[in-house]
Amino acid sequence: MSDLQNKTKLMAPLRPASPIAGIIPQSLDDVWRLATLAFKAGMLKRQKVKTVSDAGAIAYADEDDEMMMSRATMQILQGLEIGMPAMAAVQLIALVGSRLVVHSEGIPAILWSKGFKLKEWEEGEGDDRTAFCRLTRPDGEVIERSFSVKQAKQ
Repeated sequence: MSDLQNKTKLMAPLRPASPIAGIIPQSLDDVWRLATLAFKAGMLKRQKVKTVSDAGAIAYADEDDEMMMSRATMQILQGLEIGMPAMAAVQLIALVGSRLVVHSEGIPAILWSKGFKLKEWEEGEGDDRTAFCRLTRPDGEVIERSFSVKQAKQ
C-alpha cells in the first residue's frame, strides 16, 4: 500500500454539500487539504517573493512549497467569504502585492450570483472605439460607464 493510500485512510472524509455540488470545506484542515490537492495537481503557479539581505540587497526568488500552499489556502478562504466555490477561488483569486483580488470572469460571476445583470458592448473603430458596460442592480438601479481608446492613451 502506498504512502498516499495510508494517509488517505487516516483522514476524515470531505463531505459534499449535496450529491451534485462541489466540496464545501468544513474546517481549516479541509481547506488546507484542498490547497494541497490543487498544488499537487499543478493548478498553482509559483510567485516571486521579495527578499532583503542583511546588507540591504533586494532579490526575488520563487516561493517555496509551503508558501504556495499557504497562499492557496488563503485564496480558498477568501473565496468562501464571498460565496465562491473553493476550486474557483484557487483559479480566480490572485495575490497581488499583499492583497487577494478577484480577477477575470470571477467578477461577473459574483455579480450574476447576486442577481445583478451585466451588458458589455463596443462602438466605433480604431482610436474612436469606446467600450461600454451597463450594470443593473437587483433593485433596478442602472449604472453605465464607458472607457475609450483615447482615454486609455491619456
